[in-house]
Amino acid sequence: RWPNVQHFSPCPSLGDPDGVEILGDATFLLWNPLGRDLGFRIGTYLPRQPKETPAMADVTVAGADGAAVFAKSLPMLHIHGEDGAPTDTIRTGKGVGRVTVRGVERWFAYTYPATPMVLLGEDAGNGWQRFRFSAATARNWYFLVPRGTREFTVRAAADDPADVMHFEICAPDRTLAIIYDRSGERIIQVPPGLDGKVWHLRPDTASASRPTTQSPPYRYQDMRLTVELHGVPGLLSPTWEQWFDPARADASGGRGPAR
Repeated sequence: RWPNVQHFSPCPSLGDPDGVEILGDATFLLWNPLGRDLGFRIGTYLPRQPKETPAMADVTVAGADGAAVFAKSLPMLHIHGEDGAPTDTIRTGKGVGRVTVRGVERWFAYTYPATPMVLLGEDAGNGWQRFRFSAATARNWYFLVPRGTREFTVRAAADDPADVMHFEICAPDRTLAIIYDRSGERIIQVPPGLDGKVWHLRPDTASASRPTTQSPPYRYQDMRLTVELHGVPGLLSPTWEQWFDPARADASGGRGPAR
């Protein structure tokens, strides 16, 4: 049952109410190994539209067998406290479901109970996978560096010319590179013993940012980022525990055997 908490942990959600939201159309995958009914909610933190005439997100869900199990237009309302309870139920069956969101500026979503969940990168050509999300408070996004990977590449860029990122690329035990700029690219050499493990990206707002707004539609006080990965799977999760490989959704989560 919904516990009616005033605030919930970011753990179950893709994005969270602290200025981290998915931008535009996107798809995420969730792993429902027990085939549970999942309470679902999509919304935003500061809607532009009044609640009487909200923006509407087109949400479709494909079940574990690939068949459509949910298709609905859902209102993008402010999610907070008592207003944050799940509004719909999705039934994916046992396995990996696919949730696609279209038609709104920004959003975050969660299931209750929580499931392993990964944001699927958009194919950007030549092996690159693209993600679009915002960043306000520092926040980690987790990804796998597969066993045998010797190097991979990360690109990041802020949409607004007034914004500067402090963007870290981190192995489990160290920070390997930082982009402190409006945009940048880093080729990451994987240290011995750190392949086959879950790493993370850590975007944050740099002190050189000057977040201003002059005309409608007024900007949110966060950064809009485009992030691209090459050489690693194009799958980002909101927590370390939630990362899984949809092609190998088993007890290991697709991370492979321990060394």
